[in-house]
Amino acid sequence: MIVSRRGFTLIELMIYLALVSVALVMFMGIELGARKSVALQQAILDVEEESRRCLDAFRRDVEAAREVLVAEDELKLIRHDGRRVRYALGTRQERDPRGQLLGEEFYPRSQALSFAREGSQIRLSVTLTRSLGGESELKRDYQRVATPRAPSAAVGDAK
Repeated sequence: MIVSRRGFTLIELMIYLALVSVALVMFMGIELGARKSVALQQAILDVEEESRRCLDAFRRDVEAAREVLVAEDELKLIRHDGRRVRYALGTRQERDPRGQLLGEEFYPRSQALSFAREGSQIRLSVTLTRSLGGESELKRDYQRVATPRAPSAAVGDAK
């Protein structure tokens, strides 16, 4: 009587486990790369959205200003409707003509903010950052120039 043995040898099992391990390591590498890419894309979107909100509000406020006072790290302006707007690092405050706070916008990713007067134009420079986890971070610099539309707008340096 002939007995047939079916099964795997120890060498065959070791080769199989080695191949499966290599495949799992490759899959994990691809997965980690994809996660980092998604995190980077989300960080870029967050920073771009915050910069767009800040720069658009700045342009809109300056163009509607009748008086602008520029300091290196602060901008104060009075709009034609009498509202007073103040920009400082990370915030935009809007007050009514009597000084009552109407609203405040925060830009938490702002790391540096500066204003400069160039004739009748105002230049805003802002640096935004977002952590990517660990020690790495995304850092972007933006600039926008705006000019008051009213010919009688007073633009000056803050004391």
